[in-house]
Amino acid sequence: MQAVDFIKAQVIVAVIREATAENIVPIASALYDGGVKVLEVTAETPGVMAMIEKVRVELGDKVLVGAGTVLGPETARAAIMAGSQFIVSPSLNN
Repeated sequence: MQAVDFIKAQVIVAVIREATAENIVPIASALYDGGVKVLEVTAETPGVMAMIEKVRVELGDKVLVGAGTVLGPETARAAIMAGSQFIVSPSLNN
């Protein structure tokens, strides 16, 4: 199943803002335990790429993890390289 189809099926996307490297896995785990399987970590959060990678390693395929508030192609590429499975951007400029 593609990410878009999975997100549509889940209905809820948890947006995680201002998490830290220390609390991202407990937050993601608690959300998963509560039935939330799509997690967006906002890109302006310091250390976001490492957090995305950490959630992917710790929770594997249990959740879909993406980067939100992505404002440019460099950030999108870095997020994808960190394991982001989707990207959310508030705007698109060509």
